[in-house]
Amino acid sequence: MSRMRGMLAWMRRSIRARERGASLVEYALLIALIAFVCVGAVTYFGEETGSALDDGATAVREAGERTR
Repeated sequence: MSRMRGMLAWMRRSIRARERGASLVEYALLIALIAFVCVGAVTYFGEETGSALDDGATAVREAGERTR
């Protein structure tokens, strides 16, 4: 009977050790996904925002030239 309890305790420890490793992999995948989404968002919105800022800068420059 004590051998059976020892074996159950070993199995529980073994399962817990594997769960820790799996959670580390899950966190790594989550961080990689977040980084991928951030790079994609900066790439997409960077072009959109850049052209909007260029348009705004051009409008301000033209307005300044008209007042002279």
